[in-house]
Amino acid sequence: MGGPGTSQQRIRVHLAIKNRQQRPVGLINVLAVAYAVAVVVWQALRLLVGDRWWWLALANILSLYLFSPLLFLWPLALRRRRSTIVATTVPTIILLGLYGELFFPPLTFSGTDAAATVRVMSLNVMYQRETGESIEQLARVQVPDLICLQELTPRLAEDLTVRLQDEYPYRALLPEEGVTGLGVFSRYPLQDQGEVPDPARGDGWKHGAQVISIDLAGQKVLVLNVHALSPDPFFASVSARRRFERVFRLQEEEVLLWLHRVAEHDGPAIVAGDLNMTDQNRAYRLMATRLRDVHREAGWGFGHTVPASARGLDGHALPARLFRIDYVWCSRHWQILDIRVGDWDGQSDHLPLLATLGLPSANTGD
Repeated sequence: MGGPGTSQQRIRVHLAIKNRQQRPVGLINVLAVAYAVAVVVWQALRLLVGDRWWWLALANILSLYLFSPLLFLWPLALRRRRSTIVATTVPTIILLGLYGELFFPPLTFSGTDAAATVRVMSLNVMYQRETGESIEQLARVQVPDLICLQELTPRLAEDLTVRLQDEYPYRALLPEEGVTGLGVFSRYPLQDQGEVPDPARGDGWKHGAQVISIDLAGQKVLVLNVHALSPDPFFASVSARRRFERVFRLQEEEVLLWLHRVAEHDGPAIVAGDLNMTDQNRAYRLMATRLRDVHREAGWGFGHTVPASARGLDGHALPARLFRIDYVWCSRHWQILDIRVGDWDGQSDHLPLLATLGLPSANTGD
């Protein structure tokens, strides 16, 4: 038998072991609570001030990936105390509120009362390419009615005019050296209505939104082929961070001008292109006040379009398909039939986006 000293020693050893076991539990609880508070503060700032500061704009761009700690917290929380579970539940609810609809396939309908349909393809072609051979092949496979291209250079515009002239005899082109060129190729006769003057023209962004119209089901359809100002993801200096913030302010101005042009038309409208923003940036929310994000209504999954491959984006090495910055939007007049991300054409750093929309006849109402 041991004496009193032995019993006290056993008690001290037991308490020491218990304390060591409790420390990880307490640390995990603190981390879970801190993470939940950070997510709530971030969301409050996102809703209140949008992309005002560079670090907040960057967080909004990376929003989906800021929920990745949940992959580690939930397995730990389920084995720990109730407060850890509650703290982990808060950001989970926010995640589901932001993206939950994309985790489930959209409802499908057996029929449509559309008098006509239009299939739209949008693609940022990447301005460095020499020929449009892969775009021609893509058009033959996907058979869109309208092809909206961004970063269209004069050389590529000339090449595509020859390649597509039989299937797409109608076109409106604003080619430009560099990244700001735009162009639409169409199976339907179109009217070139110029462009929406871009607020970033002084920064060298010559063309932000090209405007055409087509006649469909007895109605005039307005189509905007857009390419929003692109942010430069470098923050090495104060001036670089200020420019990053300014880009998002200019994007909001661009969007307001596009929406004004759509409102002037007051009829069926489509906006397609490279918006250089995610669905958590403020300019996106401005778009959503007047137009319908076709992917949000009819898509499944996150719909990421860049980078198209592991080669990265704009020369920066990144894993493939990290962000959704290419969109098709439509006005209330349309029935959304389908949308999907197309296969890589082998050259662009973006994936093509293809949407099919149905337009009821004018005498059926909205």
